[in-house]
Amino acid sequence: MTFKKNKNIFLAIALLFILIGAAIVVPYFIKSPTSHITAKGGLVKTKEILEERYRNDTWYLSYVIGSGSVNSEGKSTCWTYYVTVNKSSYYEGLMIEVYSNGTFKVVGPGQSDKPPAIVINNWTIDSDEAYSTAMRNEKIKAFMNKYDDADVDIFSLSSSGNSGHPVWTIEWVDWGFMDDPHWAKIEIDATTGEVLYAEAHIGSAMTASTIYTLCILSIVLPIIVIIMVSVVYVIRKRKAKERSYAERKTGKEIGERDSEENGKG
Repeated sequence: MTFKKNKNIFLAIALLFILIGAAIVVPYFIKSPTSHITAKGGLVKTKEILEERYRNDTWYLSYVIGSGSVNSEGKSTCWTYYVTVNKSSYYEGLMIEVYSNGTFKVVGPGQSDKPPAIVINNWTIDSDEAYSTAMRNEKIKAFMNKYDDADVDIFSLSSSGNSGHPVWTIEWVDWGFMDDPHWAKIEIDATTGEVLYAEAHIGSAMTASTIYTLCILSIVLPIIVIIMVSVVYVIRKRKAKERSYAERKTGKEIGERDSEENGKG
């Protein structure tokens, strides 16, 4: 009974570690598809909302930011638009969130007696075009080749104080492992497509994929070792039991043979 009990305990522990490892690793490789839209795609819905609520008023776009999950094509699951509406005697500020599934959320309005300090005009480069331009930049390309799992931390459109053109700002961050976070940033003119600024912090020689592999191995290897130890323990226990049984059987046979010989004598 003790042997079977120990065997079941070790098998249960091995199964538990396997399930924990699977729960950590599997979601990384299995990702459900999610729809994304460009900033101009979300702007279409924003204009519909403003047309319905402020048909006779003038409105100004001040700021746009990708407030959802941004994919590798420069599209997001949600875009947020900061809008100011001129109501003649005062101004109303709105924040309109447009989601890729077609839904939206309007926050506000808030009132002010001052016009917007920043207004986005001459916006021709969409978010996917800006992202594509960023991926062709040598500094950003080197950063993404090393940290291909880096997250888009900021993806925004605002007005520039220099040329007056709106500017796309994209920032990536890789939080690192046993070292400091790594980042990259690029600014792109949203009218001409010109790269205005680009910088990247590359960091150590280890790539993000190598670091992730080491993390996975640190989880998987102990599980494999535990399974192997459990299997070896079970096999040795079984052999010991079989050897003990064989020895008892042999001893019994010898005893019976001795008894027979003594009886004959």
